[in-house]
Amino acid sequence: MIVLERKPNKFFEKLNVFADWFIRVTVINILIIIFALPIITIIPSIAAGYKLFSDYLLKDEESIFKTFWKYFKENIVNKIILSIILIIVLFIGIYNNSLYGRLTQEQPSIFNTIGYYITFALIVAVVMIALYTPLVLSERSELEIWPTLKLSFYMAGKYIVRTILITLSLLIPYLMLFLHPITVLLFVFCGISIPVLINAALTLKGRRFLREEVVKWLK
Repeated sequence: MIVLERKPNKFFEKLNVFADWFIRVTVINILIIIFALPIITIIPSIAAGYKLFSDYLLKDEESIFKTFWKYFKENIVNKIILSIILIIVLFIGIYNNSLYGRLTQEQPSIFNTIGYYITFALIVAVVMIALYTPLVLSERSELEIWPTLKLSFYMAGKYIVRTILITLSLLIPYLMLFLHPITVLLFVFCGISIPVLINAALTLKGRRFLREEVVKWLK
């Protein structure tokens, strides 16, 4: 008797993969928001979501809740200090940039113009560092605060094209809020985690670099 082996339906396989990822994105989105509510835990929360997404992209299947909590509390003190530093510096940069911008219009001078561009550069630098801090914290958790900041800035410059793409991905939540009522609903479910997932996907090369290369200039 010949038994014909039934081939799995590719459509349902892809549908199952999509559903699996949608659940992951949604759950991690909720976890990031909840754990980031104290504000000073923004970096620990995003770093945990980032590392979990990186594991999934590398086919390393982990339990969402247990692993998120594990990654969240890793080196938690340094992460909180980093969050506070970046938030304060970003606030100072934005405040002074808007101040110099107003002064440039009301009282044009070289001093005000230079101040405007310097504070703008500071904002850009903080954003670049913040984009790669989750990566560095994931792969170089032994580093102290200052080397972590330096390495994050270095990675942002090393992979400048990816940095630009990651920066553009930050616009996705804002587009979701204003495009259509359906996208607003999507924002509720995955507005935060989608940019984090894109970040994880675009920095896989950087993750391998940090795992395999010895960063001598940090010593």
